[in-house]
Amino acid sequence: MTLCQVDHIPPAGSLQKTEDIQGFVERLLYVTEDDLRLVCKNCNSALALADKQGISFRSAQVEKLAIDLCKKKLDKEWLSSQGITPAGNEKARRTQIVQKLMEEEND
Repeated sequence: MTLCQVDHIPPAGSLQKTEDIQGFVERLLYVTEDDLRLVCKNCNSALALADKQGISFRSAQVEKLAIDLCKKKLDKEWLSSQGITPAGNEKARRTQIVQKLMEEEND
Protein backbone atom coordinates (compact mmCIF):
# COMPACT_ATOMS: atom_id res chain seq x y z
CA MET A 1 0.00 0.00 0.00
CA THR A 2 1.39 3.38 -1.01
CA LEU A 3 0.80 6.21 1.42
CA CYS A 4 -0.03 9.58 -0.08
CA GLN A 5 0.74 12.96 1.37
CA VAL A 6 -0.33 16.45 0.45
CA ASP A 7 2.44 18.57 -1.04
CA HIS A 8 2.26 22.35 -1.01
CA ILE A 9 3.42 23.30 -4.50
CA PRO A 10 4.52 26.73 -3.29
CA PRO A 11 6.35 25.59 -0.14
CA ALA A 12 5.29 26.86 3.27
CA GLY A 13 8.96 27.54 3.97
CA SER A 14 10.84 27.10 7.20
CA LEU A 15 10.74 28.58 10.65
CA GLN A 16 14.07 30.22 11.38
CA LYS A 17 12.89 32.90 13.79
CA THR A 18 9.73 34.10 15.54
CA GLU A 19 8.99 36.59 12.78
CA ASP A 20 8.61 33.68 10.31
CA ILE A 21 5.58 32.18 12.08
CA GLN A 22 2.82 34.32 10.57
CA GLY A 23 4.00 33.94 6.96
CA PHE A 24 4.59 30.21 7.45
CA VAL A 25 1.09 29.65 8.83
CA GLU A 26 -0.50 31.73 6.07
CA ARG A 27 1.35 29.82 3.34
CA LEU A 28 0.47 26.52 5.01
CA LEU A 29 -3.23 27.16 5.59
CA TYR A 30 -4.43 29.76 3.09
CA VAL A 31 -4.19 27.66 -0.04
CA THR A 32 -6.35 26.83 -3.01
CA GLU A 33 -6.79 23.46 -4.65
CA ASP A 34 -4.24 24.50 -7.29
CA ASP A 35 -1.63 24.99 -4.55
CA LEU A 36 -1.78 21.33 -3.47
CA ARG A 37 -1.06 17.94 -4.99
CA LEU A 38 -1.11 14.35 -3.76
CA VAL A 39 2.24 12.60 -3.92
CA CYS A 40 3.63 9.41 -2.44
CA LYS A 41 5.46 9.67 0.87
CA ASN A 42 8.89 9.08 -0.73
CA CYS A 43 8.30 11.73 -3.38
CA ASN A 44 7.12 14.26 -0.79
CA SER A 45 10.26 13.63 1.22
CA ALA A 46 12.42 14.11 -1.90
CA LEU A 47 10.52 17.28 -2.85
CA ALA A 48 11.16 18.71 0.62
CA LEU A 49 14.87 17.86 0.43
CA ALA A 50 15.13 19.34 -3.07
CA ASP A 51 13.53 22.56 -1.87
CA LYS A 52 15.63 22.74 1.29
CA GLN A 53 18.95 22.11 -0.48
CA GLY A 54 18.15 23.84 -3.77
CA ILE A 55 18.79 20.70 -5.82
CA SER A 56 16.79 18.91 -8.50
CA PHE A 57 14.07 16.45 -7.60
CA ARG A 58 16.11 13.60 -9.13
CA SER A 59 19.21 14.55 -7.13
CA ALA A 60 17.09 14.59 -3.99
CA GLN A 61 15.72 11.11 -4.80
CA VAL A 62 19.27 9.81 -5.17
CA GLU A 63 20.32 11.46 -1.90
CA LYS A 64 17.33 9.93 -0.11
CA LEU A 65 18.21 6.46 -1.45
CA ALA A 66 21.82 6.85 -0.29
CA ILE A 67 20.66 8.03 3.14
CA ASP A 68 18.29 5.09 3.41
CA LEU A 69 20.98 2.55 2.49
CA CYS A 70 23.29 4.03 5.13
CA LYS A 71 20.59 4.09 7.82
CA LYS A 72 19.79 0.42 7.13
CA LYS A 73 23.52 -0.42 7.23
CA LEU A 74 23.30 -1.73 3.66
CA ASP A 75 25.70 0.80 2.17
CA LYS A 76 28.80 -1.42 2.21
CA GLU A 77 26.92 -4.36 0.72
CA TRP A 78 25.38 -2.17 -1.99
CA LEU A 79 28.73 -0.64 -2.94
CA SER A 80 30.41 -4.05 -3.06
CA SER A 81 27.61 -5.36 -5.29
CA GLN A 82 28.40 -2.50 -7.68
CA GLY A 83 32.10 -3.43 -7.77
CA ILE A 84 33.09 -0.46 -5.62
CA THR A 85 35.39 -0.75 -2.61
CA PRO A 86 33.46 0.90 0.25
CA ALA A 87 35.09 3.96 1.80
CA GLY A 88 36.10 3.94 5.45
CA ASN A 89 33.30 6.11 6.83
CA GLU A 90 29.58 6.46 6.28
CA LYS A 91 29.69 9.98 4.87
CA ALA A 92 32.20 8.94 2.21
CA ARG A 93 30.19 5.80 1.40
CA ARG A 94 27.06 7.91 0.97
CA THR A 95 28.98 10.10 -1.47
CA GLN A 96 30.13 6.99 -3.35
CA ILE A 97 26.52 5.78 -3.63
CA VAL A 98 25.31 9.15 -4.92
CA GLN A 99 28.13 9.33 -7.47
CA LYS A 100 27.44 5.81 -8.74
CA LEU A 101 23.71 6.41 -9.10
CA MET A 102 24.22 9.73 -10.87
CA GLU A 103 26.80 8.14 -13.22
CA GLU A 104 24.31 5.43 -14.13
CA GLU A 105 21.69 8.05 -14.87
CA ASN A 106 24.05 9.97 -17.16
CA ASP A 107 25.00 6.84 -19.16
